[in-house]
Amino acid sequence: MPQKSLKAREVLSVRFDDRSAVKFAEDGQVSSVQLMRAGKFMSSFYGKIVIDAKLFSAMKKNFDSGARGQDIPISCDHERGEAQGWIKALTIADDALWGDIAWTEPGAERIAKGLYRYMSAEWDPDYTDPEGKDYGATLFAAALTNFPFLKGMAAVALSEGDNQEDVGMDKAICDALGLSETATAEEITAAIEALKVKSDAEKTAKEAALAERQAATVTLTQSGAQLKALSERIIVMETERKTERITRALADAKAAGKVTPAMEPHLLVFAERDFAAFAAFLSDSPVVVSFGAKGSSGDNGGNSTEAFQAAIQARLSELQKTSPTATFADAYSLVAQEQPDLARAYHENRV
Repeated sequence: MPQKSLKAREVLSVRFDDRSAVKFAEDGQVSSVQLMRAGKFMSSFYGKIVIDAKLFSAMKKNFDSGARGQDIPISCDHERGEAQGWIKALTIADDALWGDIAWTEPGAERIAKGLYRYMSAEWDPDYTDPEGKDYGATLFAAALTNFPFLKGMAAVALSEGDNQEDVGMDKAICDALGLSETATAEEITAAIEALKVKSDAEKTAKEAALAERQAATVTLTQSGAQLKALSERIIVMETERKTERITRALADAKAAGKVTPAMEPHLLVFAERDFAAFAAFLSDSPVVVSFGAKGSSGDNGGNSTEAFQAAIQARLSELQKTSPTATFADAYSLVAQEQPDLARAYHENRV
């Protein structure tokens, strides 16, 4: 006899994800499968559907009393063909209706091969048997299908342990995504996709920031190299300019008769150490070389000049043995103090 209402058929889905973990129970391949879960649903064909604890209790009561007068089968796509399994018992737990299913070989093989991934239940909310007895909500059958109506149920498996593990995994996933335990597969997928988009955006931002830092590092390195080259060039130019000034000052002093060839090496060292003091020394130095004939007095003056210069050079050599930084000016000052007569004759000669 046909069922009393079209509402007798509803599809409740379960994703079968981990085919590699399929196990066979020792007693006829029996496993516990979630057949229905509580909730309010809207169907374009049936309208509003309410599945709750009251419905589960009525179904279990009628199953246990044998209201259908036969074993409850598992089919493929709700077709009236060979059984894929038989429901042996119903239990209510975690706001859901569960069935202990003894799988037949074809049913177990279809699940193991991944040919079917979802489970749906088929029931009549107002069942009346052929003798006219009213039972109310009664489970007629369940079916393996790939086109379920309800989503987000526990995964179908061939062993109870696998099934319970998947339920826990589904709950953990929902918790991690901030979703309700009753979230649909579409909602879970959307949340995962949103996380992926966010992760990709963060990765892109990090890569861009890293590229900017690398570019800045390259720029700084190039700028540092340019600055170093510029600094080295400035040092060379300053050295060349200083050498040119010393050379020109010595040339002018020699032309004025204030420097003899013997004095030049000492004066160069003096100029390198302190050019300002060197220039002041040359400015204050007397003429020590006469370019004109002076007769006997010129000769005497020349002798005093040469003696004074020789004394300065000898004193400078002595000073530099103990004080390498001693200058020509230091030696000049000491000789003038130690040999005032010679210094006086030297200065009288330059007048």
